Amino acid sequence: MSAIIFIAVMALYSLLSNIREKLRIAVPLILASFIGTAWTESMFTPYSYLQVIFHHVTFLYVLPRSLAIFGVTQGSGSFYVPYLGYVNNPVGITWEGIIYGLQITFRAVAAIASGLLLIFSTPPSDILRSLEKNGLPIELGFTLLLAVSSVPKVLENSMVVLNSLKARGVDFRPRSRNPITFIRESLFIIRVVIMALIGIVTLTLRDARQIAIAADLRAFRAFRKRTYYKDIRMTRMDYVILAFLIALLIAGIYISGLPGMGAVPYNP
Repeated sequence: MSAIIFIAVMALYSLLSNIREKLRIAVPLILASFIGTAWTESMFTPYSYLQVIFHHVTFLYVLPRSLAIFGVTQGSGSFYVPYLGYVNNPVGITWEGIIYGLQITFRAVAAIASGLLLIFSTPPSDILRSLEKNGLPIELGFTLLLAVSSVPKVLENSMVVLNSLKARGVDFRPRSRNPITFIRESLFIIRVVIMALIGIVTLTLRDARQIAIAADLRAFRAFRKRTYYKDIRMTRMDYVILAFLIALLIAGIYISGLPGMGAVPYNP
């Protein structure tokens, strides 16, 4: 279900203007979530979780037993591993762990894609006004909006700093085939990236200062009630979408109660 929701949300990106520029911001976040969450869960999901969810665990690759102290999945009993035969209490990567990792990942990327779609398609003032009309204090709404909208800005600052380093001749790909030279080039790249963080933080703090000045100029929090140039009202389409979402929620609750369709527990 999370995968279906994620695909549906990504399909809505085709309706945005300047879709290529916005995908350059959304795709790295989504891919980072896929790589980080799916790969981590495939290796570190406890065996007891997999046994409860799938009732059967298949090991695809065996790692050294010493990695069990770091939380790598360790089976209890004898398991058949491809090319190795039966192994007692193996430690490694499981097929069910990969499936579980993808399930958790689709939950995360569906939420990330939905949040970015809201930021890309709606002016910040409209989001803040809608939150205020729903009873959220203006201070909390402004903080929440600023936190969400700062993510694309940080990525943009990162691209600016990295592109400026490339323009100055910094190559971020080790090209030497000599192992020693390759290690030296890799260490140099790591040091350059760490130093680039200083520029990214500086640009981010500068943007935050400009936002603070702009808020003061507009007399933020000077009055309990604020007026807006554009008033937001519910339209017929809003009610249709709201009814559809409520129906989708009811259907999801009903489907979750069917045999084999219950919620997958989350491994923190």
